[in-house]
Amino acid sequence: MKNAIASHLKSVMYMDRGMLVLNKLPGLTCQLTGERHRKPLAHRASKEDNKFNLLVSGLQQQYDLPSPPLPVHRLDAGTTGCLTLAVTQRAAQEMSRQFAQGAVHKTYLALVRGNKKSFKGTSGRVEDPIEYEDGFFKGYGEDGQPSITEWEVLADSPVAPVTLVRLKLLTGNKHQLRIHLANSLHVPILGDQKYSRNPTSEAITSQAQIPPDRMFLHASHLSLFKYRSGGGHKRVRVGIHAPLPSDFVGVCHQLEIPLSSLDIEGGLFTEGEPVQGKELPDFQGRWLWSRNSIKRS
Repeated sequence: MKNAIASHLKSVMYMDRGMLVLNKLPGLTCQLTGERHRKPLAHRASKEDNKFNLLVSGLQQQYDLPSPPLPVHRLDAGTTGCLTLAVTQRAAQEMSRQFAQGAVHKTYLALVRGNKKSFKGTSGRVEDPIEYEDGFFKGYGEDGQPSITEWEVLADSPVAPVTLVRLKLLTGNKHQLRIHLANSLHVPILGDQKYSRNPTSEAITSQAQIPPDRMFLHASHLSLFKYRSGGGHKRVRVGIHAPLPSDFVGVCHQLEIPLSSLDIEGGLFTEGEPVQGKELPDFQGRWLWSRNSIKRS
């Protein structure tokens, strides 16, 4: 458990006066247990459930914060990439407002089962409304939650039926990307055992080492508004691009799927343009990522 938490503590990519952004590792459940994470945990919480509590407490100590950082959104346990935590209550309220109003832009990368011919074109939009029953996917229907996903084919493998796609999450329903890919586009995410009807084919496993219980969905880019304390142009859109995990990169290399240097190295953006250097002085922001410090838990 200690080693696992240590790896997560090293996954911080970016920090400023209002937030921390982690490059979340797979296997982390983004939910606090107990009434409040400053109080003792409920006895029924498992070690895996407790990991997130230990993480936020560890981040408080590591960065000398006045209180534990506050989660303002979630990622599925198997999803990697941009996970944002607020370092003050005021920042949490502002970021929660932006999430609720759709001002936070979120982009994902996924490896899906199927080649380019599985898609009708190179890009598109899925608008199938998702119905849930007791929190679980029931099907599509007029009474479902409005659900919009934009997709773009980036590259496919010349040696196996696997494609790299970019996804824009325009509504944030539970498992929306996974459901739309598997049930609307019929190209389930590689490693998604919940929404895949069949096991990964030998045509894929014979060409690449696919880790067990590993879903290849990565929250690659997140941007939101930050506010300068002075100057004429106070509102600035700040973007954080999360480097792909080493195993994701490794599978792409084995399957001969090309990746951009940005997707491998990550970086900071303001107003859609890359930042030169590792600091955003207007927000006391700095890029902290080092791939060499991360080890899989």
